[in-house]
Amino acid sequence: MSISMLIHTILIVPRDHMNARYDGAILSFLIGPAIGGVLVYAYTRSLSKFKGKGLPEIAAERLPKALSLPLVLGAGLMSFIAGGMAWIHCAFIISKYLNPDMSPYALLILFVIVTCAGAVQTSKTVLFSTEIIYIVCVPLLVVLLIHGLFSKSMNYDSVKVMLDYTWVMPSWSSLSAATNTFAGYMALSVFNRTFPADKQIKHLWLIPAVGLILELFSFFIPIGFHGTDGVDDYIYTWVSTVDAFRMKYLLIERVVSIYLLILLVVTYVFTMITWHVGAELVTGAFRIRPPKKASLRTQLPRLAVCVLIGIGTVIAGARFDETTLFKASSFWMGIRMPLDVLIVFAVVLLSRWRLKA
Repeated sequence: MSISMLIHTILIVPRDHMNARYDGAILSFLIGPAIGGVLVYAYTRSLSKFKGKGLPEIAAERLPKALSLPLVLGAGLMSFIAGGMAWIHCAFIISKYLNPDMSPYALLILFVIVTCAGAVQTSKTVLFSTEIIYIVCVPLLVVLLIHGLFSKSMNYDSVKVMLDYTWVMPSWSSLSAATNTFAGYMALSVFNRTFPADKQIKHLWLIPAVGLILELFSFFIPIGFHGTDGVDDYIYTWVSTVDAFRMKYLLIERVVSIYLLILLVVTYVFTMITWHVGAELVTGAFRIRPPKKASLRTQLPRLAVCVLIGIGTVIAGARFDETTLFKASSFWMGIRMPLDVLIVFAVVLLSRWRLKA
């Protein structure tokens, strides 16, 4: 869940909130975490009643196939789309800011190949890879956020101006973007299999609290640097903001290069997780059991699904430019929120009643 919060608040969500800064973006920061917190709590507590089982097994046991198949396949496709869009965004950013001589589509192909190789590993292997984020990336991101808050270039007058729009009712796109930050709980559809029977996920209240803080930082720091109207001049608002940071006591004064490397690592781990979850759900919908150990034979069905999605991601990336990509991302987040609610409601229902005839 923390990976999802990181990737959305530094890559996709800020642009939606900037577009809606006069149309209720600030109020969506309060409503979105509340909705996301309820969904996280409901989904986590409901899955905890099915020890060692993922969504495919739960749906197969308690629903007729006519209902279980679309439910599990839909959840898998949602997970694939989330990861694919993140890689397309990252490919455009890396091509523009870090390696302008290389086509973003060539980068996207490389990213997809590496992700497919990682996504077909066992669930425990994929989970262990998230340690990279906590050990390396999170401390650096915290340093960047603190530096931005206390930078001399940070204009708090612009922040005060935005507070006048606090109580404007949010648009659907702004609210769905704020809620989408917390969509990482869907990964529990697969990773619930790996948790010990006596293990309980605690301190769930921290998730909406941390998400709220990250959303506020990702919104107000760019406005403080570029102004209430100036943020419209930048497509990737956070990258442009970090490019304005200067830390003269670091080996690299322009910290944007460090930020881009962090972004690359976070996006890879996020996409590897979402594609792993997607592959497990899609194959699980057809009763293909997850392997206890990775081998070529057990990996082939999941690899085939990831390759197909990877080809679709590259084709989509070749058809998008940056403007249409953000429009597609905003549209996707707008339809994902009710789909998430539907899946959570279904799992809550299954945890209380056995519906299968």
